[in-house]
Amino acid sequence: MKRTFAVIGFSFGVTLFLLNVFGAVAAKYAAVATAALFLVTAVAPALRRKRELPVIAGTALFACMMYLYAYDTVALPQLSLGGRTTDAVLYLTSLSEKTASGGYSYTAKIVSASLPNAQGIKIRLFSHEQITAAGYQMMECKLKFLPTVENGFSSYGLWGKGIFTSAQLKFYTVTSEHITSPMRWILEMRYAVIHRFENHVGGDAGALSAGLLVGDRSQMSPELRDAFKIAGASHLTAVSGLHLSAVSGFFAYIFRACGVKNKISSPVLLGIILFYCALSGFSKSVVRAGIMLAVVLIGAMLKKHADTLNSLGFALFVICVNPFAVCDISTLLTVCSMLAIIKVYPVLEQRRLADAQFTKLRRGSALSKIMVRIWRYVVEMLLLSASITLSCLPITCVFFGYFSVVGVFLNVILVPLGTLAVSLSLVGSYLMWVPLMPLAVRGVNLLIIKLIYLAARAPFAVFHAGEGFYILLAVLLCLVGGCAVFSPQYMRKVLLFALTMITGAVIILSAYDYTCAHIFVTESGAAAICTKEETIVLATDSKTDFYELDSLLIGRSYHVDRIYTSAPETAQTFAEKYHCTEICAEQECYNYEIGGVTFAVGDNSRGNIILVENRVYDANGEHALAENGRLYSVRDGSYSVVSY
Repeated sequence: MKRTFAVIGFSFGVTLFLLNVFGAVAAKYAAVATAALFLVTAVAPALRRKRELPVIAGTALFACMMYLYAYDTVALPQLSLGGRTTDAVLYLTSLSEKTASGGYSYTAKIVSASLPNAQGIKIRLFSHEQITAAGYQMMECKLKFLPTVENGFSSYGLWGKGIFTSAQLKFYTVTSEHITSPMRWILEMRYAVIHRFENHVGGDAGALSAGLLVGDRSQMSPELRDAFKIAGASHLTAVSGLHLSAVSGFFAYIFRACGVKNKISSPVLLGIILFYCALSGFSKSVVRAGIMLAVVLIGAMLKKHADTLNSLGFALFVICVNPFAVCDISTLLTVCSMLAIIKVYPVLEQRRLADAQFTKLRRGSALSKIMVRIWRYVVEMLLLSASITLSCLPITCVFFGYFSVVGVFLNVILVPLGTLAVSLSLVGSYLMWVPLMPLAVRGVNLLIIKLIYLAARAPFAVFHAGEGFYILLAVLLCLVGGCAVFSPQYMRKVLLFALTMITGAVIILSAYDYTCAHIFVTESGAAAICTKEETIVLATDSKTDFYELDSLLIGRSYHVDRIYTSAPETAQTFAEKYHCTEICAEQECYNYEIGGVTFAVGDNSRGNIILVENRVYDANGEHALAENGRLYSVRDGSYSVVSY
């Protein structure tokens, strides 16, 4: 059987992903079904000869058993803590992160607690103010555990980090006792790197270097963080395999240029990989890439070629030894990106525009040859960026509801600039005393920031997926999957057709969406009206309202003209972010005419779309907003529901 690790790794990962989506009850039925399937494939001679089938069935059964054991012994006891209060002794194990409500969140380890199931567990700790304790310094505190989620998929990767519950900090006392751990030294090293960039580079440029190296985005301005999201460049500030690949590639190039042999450079590169994994706090995305690069380097030392799919499958298997790790979105995006590079990019690359028109230039002067190289790089990077974006499209749309169109083109420039910025930041983090080093780091980072802002303000920067687009994606995925099973010889043509259809749909729907006005109604009953002339926010009275509106307004408007609210102090941060200078008192009723459609708010209102507290009324009837908000697209006197 070819690519054994690929078959085992992907079977393991896909099974665990489905179990994390459907939960423990479904896992029990799945265990019985896969056990029966394994027996059938192992006993039936015709099926046994196809070696992949018993291996896939056996791997799926093993995944079910691992998931059920981990859920019953680790997850379930901690899930029972929701809503309870306890006295505890704990210490912080991570850098602080600022929450949307203005508070702070940390990862903490409980040493002892008055509740039995809270002993020795990791939690996500929320605090209204920044905690004064240092990393790995003991604290005596009182905690209120928050409600928990039902499955790993809904945890957005927290279960994969071993965090099954969250708690609100009521009060705390810092002690003089510290935990002795190698991770404490790593955390202190990360703090030192952040402070070094803050002191020597400063501003958003220094914050960007901190994000590039250790994944700390707390020092970045809210405008810059949102601009990175809109421009499709958040991967630059979320430490991942991209950064590790850039760092290892940078040093590998130096070793090759200096004539260092593989027997010497490979062990040194392994050490650099381990160091960067530690600097990132052993982020799972970095560890994944580290495993793959280690396999390649060990193969180079042993003079054996490492198969890319096998390496990816092996890395996925190692990561999924933790049954909940696969539901982390960074894991899914990494796997999809790698599959795009291995399978999708070659299809597009074969169909790329021929550079026959440069034949004469290639035979000409040195300048002509440089032009050919630049042309090839631009085309190849565009195709690579497009293949990764399109392959990750289903995941980004499901998790975020939108994806960046401009990011496809921006990454052509950001990939080399990002590689340079990561490498300079890594070297500069310990050589800031070298003349011009802070200036070089700041210059490259400011160039990246300028490009990010320009891209984020483009008219078609973001594509918001609606129901029709999801249906198209589902049909095309079924088409590609069916072709892979029944007619693999047509796979390349079907894949090219699917990618063409998706690209065309994105272009057409983006152009149409830009000509429409929009009405956003959030789960909490707040609303926003976006037209080409102005953006109005209304019916807001809590931080939750502004947080939900913020997630909806990303990519559609950089300015809010008016805010109607009963909590002007709460609205201040939101107003500053969207450059709004007009904060008005909330009214009992609102009536707005948008493109021939009347949107009304209040008990006595009349209109085509009416919002009353947590319910909305339109031509399709009454809709509760308890679980989902609604997005309306308005044009030429008619409206339609884009998503809900």
